[in-house]
Amino acid sequence: MPQHSSRHQKRSYRWLYVASVVLILAIVWIGIKAYHNAHKPAADQGIRPVARLSLTPGKPFPWQYKPYALDGQRQLLRRGKRATIVVMMASWCKFCAYDDKYVWPVLMKTSGVTVDIIDVAPNAGIGNPGPVSPPFSGADHIGKPINRAGMIAVMRAYRVDFHLTQPNVAIYVDREGLARWPITYFPTIVFINRQGVISKISNGALQLSQAQELLQETL
Repeated sequence: MPQHSSRHQKRSYRWLYVASVVLILAIVWIGIKAYHNAHKPAADQGIRPVARLSLTPGKPFPWQYKPYALDGQRQLLRRGKRATIVVMMASWCKFCAYDDKYVWPVLMKTSGVTVDIIDVAPNAGIGNPGPVSPPFSGADHIGKPINRAGMIAVMRAYRVDFHLTQPNVAIYVDREGLARWPITYFPTIVFINRQGVISKISNGALQLSQAQELLQETL
């Protein structure tokens, strides 16, 4: 009987050891997962699953889409009487900054044209557009991941910095934009005609002459 009792005690100690090891491994795993979540790419942080929207030349733009305006309310995009330019961009991107500073203000002088600028990258920072020539010689200024309120605050400052206060320009944010839209490059630019149909799509920034040509093909 004592021999049996001794084996039982050894078996109990063995199970206690195994349980301790399992507990330690669980704590380590939880710590690794927490670290990974804190350091994963900004496009993956806090982005809930959303319905995908498509962009196809010759097809209507999905006008039911409602991003957040700078007042914090979801709104439909503004439509131009003759053409609408939708720019999906990142506030920290130098290419986006270049177009916002040197290209869209010129195109907005065309009667009946509206530009909708949507920040879809949930990171702080405002890109440096650099000089008008050579083009795209500025610098990215990417910051830490931010929530929707942070994106709105950044784009309010962005609007002031780039003098985007004309009545035919509207600025929005969409923290789920990278999951929602087929975006490969910043900026992704969509030219839409007066019927609301997509005319042209540019995957990447445009110089002024290129943008003017695409707009003329859309009008």
